[in-house]
Amino acid sequence: MFILINLSGQPKMETNQLLGSWKSEKSRLEVLDGFVSNKGAVISIQKKGKTLLGTWVRQPKGFKISVGWDDEKVKFQNENTFTYDDEIFVRDGNLSQAGIVTLKKDPKNFIQEMISRRWRKLTDKGEILFKTTFSNDSGVREIYAEKGNVRLESWGISSGVMKISSSLIIQARITENYLIGLDEDNDFYILERLVKVAAPLTSSLREQREEFFNGLLTGSWLREDYQGVLSYKFRPITDELKGVCFVVKKDKLERYVDWEYSPSSGGIKMGYEKYKGAMIVGNTLVLMEQDGDQNFWYRSAEVKSKRFTISDVRKTPLNENSLDKISEVLNGQFQNRNNFMIFEFNQNKQTGFAHLFRSEPFKIEGASFQGGTAGKSSTLYEVEDFVLFDTDLVLKRDSSLSRMKPKSEEEAKSDINDQRKLIEKISQKNLVLRLTMKDGENVDIDLPVEQFSDLLKMEIVTE
Repeated sequence: MFILINLSGQPKMETNQLLGSWKSEKSRLEVLDGFVSNKGAVISIQKKGKTLLGTWVRQPKGFKISVGWDDEKVKFQNENTFTYDDEIFVRDGNLSQAGIVTLKKDPKNFIQEMISRRWRKLTDKGEILFKTTFSNDSGVREIYAEKGNVRLESWGISSGVMKISSSLIIQARITENYLIGLDEDNDFYILERLVKVAAPLTSSLREQREEFFNGLLTGSWLREDYQGVLSYKFRPITDELKGVCFVVKKDKLERYVDWEYSPSSGGIKMGYEKYKGAMIVGNTLVLMEQDGDQNFWYRSAEVKSKRFTISDVRKTPLNENSLDKISEVLNGQFQNRNNFMIFEFNQNKQTGFAHLFRSEPFKIEGASFQGGTAGKSSTLYEVEDFVLFDTDLVLKRDSSLSRMKPKSEEEAKSDINDQRKLIEKISQKNLVLRLTMKDGENVDIDLPVEQFSDLLKMEIVTE
């Protein structure tokens, strides 16, 4: 008869001995099973609130945990106590095996559980929602940052593999507390499972056209790119289903693009891009390209959101019969990206000048001139009537008739106030009664109401 004696001083090691919840005076560890034997994930939760992700491995002589810069062996004192990184951890609970859903074995229920929950990123305080869009196995992942910004990325599942943006999750399961995935680089992707969420309201362009355009043409939609957060304002201009999308950043027009609904294809065209599918899922706008790629926008959290129609568009014919109205509309300062424009009308209001200009700050610091469209230059050259900033910017002195004149600081501030008052006046919507005279002249009369529903009766009274 042979008797095996453990001379190491540590309890006999079991494969699942480390799995579970452990706590010390400083932190708590959630030790999770992996997708291969003898390896898994570790969630380290500090009492100060900081959360770190790590891994554990089973070695011939015991377990080792790696979290952050710490890479230490685990020394078990008994089955419910071990030391790690100079801390004593006591078992605080076991992992529940009930209700586990795996991606490869049960993708349908995996997706259903994933989209019916709110999730939390462990390394920060952002929350995540998964939503389906044009199919039951693909959609949008919404990441809600603490500051209110939303990042939108695509996800899809095929052949037991999940793709999120450009990352591949080759294995995944949902447990009682977590969504645990393993990516193509063998790194863990872990989300904490939170409360259930109701299915979002969905309006598809093909199936609920009226509801879709009610959403598309209401308020504005936001999207992040290398420029920051841009606001997309879809507005009908020439037709209820045809108009312009204004792209605005910090209340400045960055660009614009024509949009149009195509009844024949059932899609939307924006500029040169043709989208074969469009839908609104909750507060997310989704447009599908011809190759199946999806583009996302999220609704701006505006206090007041208005549904725009062509009745909100004021139209003035550009002809000699509308000179007064044209000069009134083109009064003030206009902007497009870094360019400003002012229309100066002559006394006859039929001719004038359109002034296009841009102002950029510059400074001379150290041994260089910076800004002012000259980039960064170190030498100013002159030859004949030419001036050169190094060789990056070349100018020629000019004596042509010019109407340019820089403003003083006081003039600039005064003009800002005037522009704000003008914009406020224009934004006040009133019904306008337009009379067309026999000679073709148009006469507009502002009515003291905002919409026809405010009118009970309209009469023409002669005295």
